[in-house]
Amino acid sequence: MHLSWSQIRMLMRCPKQWEFRYVKGVIRPPNFALVRGAGTHKGVEVNMRNKLDEGKPMPLENVLDVTRDAVISRIEENGLRLTEEEESRGLKVITGEAVDQAVSLSALHYTDVAPEIEPIAVEKEWELNIGEEDKSLKGRIDIETAKGIRDTKTSGKMPPKGSADKDDQLTMYTLVYRILNKKMPEEIILDYLVKSKELKTARLDTTRTVARLEAFLLRIETAFKLMESGIYMPCDRSNWWCDPRWCGYYDECPYTKE
Repeated sequence: MHLSWSQIRMLMRCPKQWEFRYVKGVIRPPNFALVRGAGTHKGVEVNMRNKLDEGKPMPLENVLDVTRDAVISRIEENGLRLTEEEESRGLKVITGEAVDQAVSLSALHYTDVAPEIEPIAVEKEWELNIGEEDKSLKGRIDIETAKGIRDTKTSGKMPPKGSADKDDQLTMYTLVYRILNKKMPEEIILDYLVKSKELKTARLDTTRTVARLEAFLLRIETAFKLMESGIYMPCDRSNWWCDPRWCGYYDECPYTKE
């Protein structure tokens, strides 16, 4: 049994959704935001890898080509879940918009964020046993620097104050960093790339305490107990993600019937 961040986030949002995806194996196409984010992430990754391996940024046009190809290949391989409004405009148009936004955000990171980053590791894979040998936490840290860790997110609006302080993915990365490096990171940074009316960036610096890491470990232990129980409660239907626009399992979920 292992948990990745995507599984943990889904379990915390809606255990029933996690059951559909990871117990029943029902896979749904990603939505617009996920595809845009994946393409942007790939552009950031190849540029940081080039900076790590070659000591200099990858040419911008190459980064943008990789970003575009990542969006298109993701849609070709996995499809794209459209809202009713998006369906009315057609898959070709929405794909073009996803490509355009991902390319713009990737370029934004290249010009406004990447120059100050000196990576010592990119997409660093890790796996940690949790309590018992058959239970583990696994994933990748996006960017590690000499001072700590850095993660990148895309959004359609500026993040609210305190977003990085509450981000449990950063807590997980900090826990892993502390175990692997035998110390707490000096810097924990969340870079937001925002596509609203204008392109904007937001650098959010945060910290973590040992007590916070212990609380996160308690969440992990509880998640494993939930998995072992086979009991998957639905989320509160007033939550914004309990909606057919955001949940691919909404129509077949027994708890969403009117």
